Parts: sequence; structure tokens; C-alpha cells
Amino acid sequence: MLMATLIATVTFAAAFTIPGGFQAEDPHKGMVVLGRNVAFRTFIITDTIATTSSMMAAVVLLIMPFRANKEIRESSLGASVILLWLALVTMGIAFVTGLYAVLSELLPLAIVVCCIGCIFSSKVYSYFEAILDFFISLRERKKLGERFLKTALL
Repeated sequence: MLMATLIATVTFAAAFTIPGGFQAEDPHKGMVVLGRNVAFRTFIITDTIATTSSMMAAVVLLIMPFRANKEIRESSLGASVILLWLALVTMGIAFVTGLYAVLSELLPLAIVVCCIGCIFSSKVYSYFEAILDFFISLRERKKLGERFLKTALL
């Protein structure tokens, strides 16, 4: 729950502290400076996905303990983990694309920043499958234990 809240807070703040800033002159006053930049548009989309998926994960985690059905609670936990990973991945992409949009005039630096961000992120996010396998194996072990208890008691 803490992670979902932190991601939502960071990505929400990033949406309002726009990379590149706003126009100060009158005809387009208050409009985004980098509005036509593809990297900036990618930043806005991925930041929005990160914000909404982390907020959805927080809501699921907040409501989950009050569910009467145990299977629904377990599936809610799995859904919140997937939403959190989606938020983390899109937050990383938003970070890299936001920096690229601002640094696009300094192309070598922008490329280095993107490479560092992508390589590090891909290493971290490669553990997603291991985490899902862990949750699935816990669930399967629990089901096997319940079956064993039922057969042992009969």
C-alpha cells in the first residue's frame, strides 16, 4: 500500500511540474513548451498510466482486507501486484522520456540517459516473472495443504 501511494504521489507531482515548463508569452500563455515533442507526449501518457494504475492498486489493497471470500482476497492481491508493476514500468518510461524531451537538444547526453534508464529498468523489471511465480507457488502450496488436511481428516 505504501509503494502504491508513493508512486501515485510522485507521478501526480510529475504531471504538474511539466518537463520544459510553460509558455510565458501572451498568444500561448500557460501552454506546454514541449507540447509537440513526441517524447513529451510519451511522458504524459506513461505518467498518466503510472498514476492511475498505482491509485487502483492502492484502492484494491485498501478494500481487500474487508472481503469475506478468501479467494477474492487472494486474487485482489495478485491484481494489485500486477497494477504496481505496471505503475513501476510506466513510471520508469515516463522518467526516461521526460528527460529525453528536455535533453533532446543535447542528443548524445539524451541517448546516454535513455540507455542508462532502459538498461537498469530492464534488469529490475525482469524479476516480475519471479515475483508472479512466487505468488502462484504460495497459492498452490496453500491449496495442496488444504487438500491434505481435508483428506487427512476424512
